[in-house]
Amino acid sequence: MKQEISAAFPYESKFINVRGSKIHYIEEGSGDPIVFLHGNPTSNYLWRNVIPHLSKQGRCIAPDLIGMGKSDKPDLDYGFHDTYHYVEGFMEEMGLKNITLDLAWAFIMPIFIATISRPLLL
Repeated sequence: MKQEISAAFPYESKFINVRGSKIHYIEEGSGDPIVFLHGNPTSNYLWRNVIPHLSKQGRCIAPDLIGMGKSDKPDLDYGFHDTYHYVEGFMEEMGLKNITLDLAWAFIMPIFIATISRPLLL
């Protein structure tokens, strides 16, 4: 059975203030959070065809990383530490616990987040 990939983006845009900047995100479903982090330099649009398949399994949340997509673009270096700082702040501001991460970045970012954020992921 062939499934079509859609260009549609049927999600409501939401914003949350994190460390003085607005972070854009979308969410669908309910239950434990499944957080989708896109790669560099893309946006949460990347997850538009994945979220519908998982939204019955949990609360799917896909932020635009700081400086990308519809999120604010403050004057930063946009290195791993900056990105981590805002991802951590996003998860804290959203009050997320028992998080499942789905990552599109290369190997270093998931390892970096998992190592430093271990208390957030438990």
